Amino acid sequence: MAAITLRGGSSESDAPPAHLRGAAPLPFAEVISLDLAAGDQQRLASLRTAYRAVTDVGDGGIAAWLGLGESMLSSTVERPRQLRRMPAFAGDVLDPAQSHGDLLVQITGPSPRAVRSSAERILDPLPQWQVRWRISGVRPENRTEDGKGLSLNPFHFTEGHGNPATPAGITERATVTAGQKEPSWAVGGSYQVIRIVRLATASGTGTPSPSRNASSAAAGMSRFSDPFRSCGY
Repeated sequence: MAAITLRGGSSESDAPPAHLRGAAPLPFAEVISLDLAAGDQQRLASLRTAYRAVTDVGDGGIAAWLGLGESMLSSTVERPRQLRRMPAFAGDVLDPAQSHGDLLVQITGPSPRAVRSSAERILDPLPQWQVRWRISGVRPENRTEDGKGLSLNPFHFTEGHGNPATPAGITERATVTAGQKEPSWAVGGSYQVIRIVRLATASGTGTPSPSRNASSAAAGMSRFSDPFRSCGY
């Protein structure tokens, strides 16, 4: 799945986008992929409804953001250079029903209950969208050390020692800037990749087991008050 993440809040806000708030990611998360069930003539209205639903839950310690799948951008829209449908890698055995999607919603928070509640608040007003796949995750060991966001991965290795130690450094490294030959509406955004893999650990033979390519290359937290119009809608 390729997506373009949009900044919540007003165009005048200097607050960082939801996915860059805090050095360490919040410990609980849910990622939801949606397909547009309404007709193309309702595409713009459906996108705006989804955008409002996501930005409305950004409270109570919740950080949520929205990504547009590359299929949601018309052929007339200038796209970020790296934005494309995530390809399969060698050894992948993909389930198409659990890969890609038109829209990506990611919700992070301090507890599973808070994340689930926010996910349902987002989905309730979106009958024009159909859930393609959804998955929950947890990294309770996420922490900040010397200003750097660190996390313990499933193999018990600590990740993040090379991360910037200041909010300004995080923003500079993670966001698209002017002069990178990206569309002007993508400046201030960032690419995001999500890849969910089920490892073949039982047999030890190296035979690939089914894995889910639930990937998202995301860019463009827009500062425009109407992000869809600025993207060419």
